Amino acid sequence: RFLVVGATNTGITFVVFHSLYPILTHLTLAAAAAQACAYVAGAAFSFLANRSWTFAHGGGVSGPLGRFLVAQA
Repeated sequence: RFLVVGATNTGITFVVFHSLYPILTHLTLAAAAAQACAYVAGAAFSFLANRSWTFAHGGGVSGPLGRFLVAQA
């Protein structure tokens, strides 16, 4: 399950980046902006999918989210 979530996360990040980059080409930081958005989308998916499917965690969100954000940094 962890592998499936990781591979899907990579796919989401790739699709978001390549979808936003052409739209943001008029900005000086198009690649950086597209990558930041893609990273956030992938990280959000990864947290939610791992929490609900891979590890089937049903407790509170704030503690696990805080640890996840520290690990992502």
